[in-house]
Amino acid sequence: NILSSPYTRTFTVGGDIDDEITEAEVLNKKLYISSKKQITRVSPVGGNPDFSVQPVKSGWGFVSRTVERVTLPQIGEVLMGFCFDRRVRIFDGSEGVVISDPIEQDNKMFPYPIRQANTIFFNKCFASLDTEEQVYKLWVVMSPSSETTHAFCYNLRTGAWYPYQYTDPGFNTAVMANSADNTNALMAVGRDGYVYRLDTGNTDNGVPIDEYYDLPFLYVKTPKAATKNSEIDLYFT
Repeated sequence: NILSSPYTRTFTVGGDIDDEITEAEVLNKKLYISSKKQITRVSPVGGNPDFSVQPVKSGWGFVSRTVERVTLPQIGEVLMGFCFDRRVRIFDGSEGVVISDPIEQDNKMFPYPIRQANTIFFNKCFASLDTEEQVYKLWVVMSPSSETTHAFCYNLRTGAWYPYQYTDPGFNTAVMANSADNTNALMAVGRDGYVYRLDTGNTDNGVPIDEYYDLPFLYVKTPKAATKNSEIDLYFT
């Protein structure tokens, strides 16, 4: 909000004339504007009606409706989203790190390589953050389809990816909803016109979905391990 004199200066955001703005998110009190080819930081300057505009990353940008502000262990709050080069990145305000390496290619282990996403229908991709299970869920259109067909889920606690190919009706949007009794649920609107409450874990209608971890083949110095915590609830009648 500019509360003093009118703002008359203009500035340019984006890579070139063929670029377009796709996302805008606030991180650490700074506004980050994403285009197809560039990430730009915009911040106010003093008490004057002026802004500092600084390109911080070039060569990639986030797809619309796929960016979520997430908190990762030992890293803190970052932006996470699907990019136009068909990779998932986290961005801390200065650096962007690719975290989709284990799911990008057909390595005979991962069933749905994200590099097969249909670039023509990036406008139909979307993501939502399940704040209950701390899972980032990304829906994409996989070739040769023209509608969203697959969901790629990233567990923020364990660093595991698990994908699934869902059947009809297919979803075009999702949101984390809060009810009157203060319970949260991930809700999605299907292409059949109904609203669904989604399974927030790594199961699909009760069927377990395989998880995929990215670990080095060679261990240098201290060995590392991937761990998964589970909770078992027992009910008696």
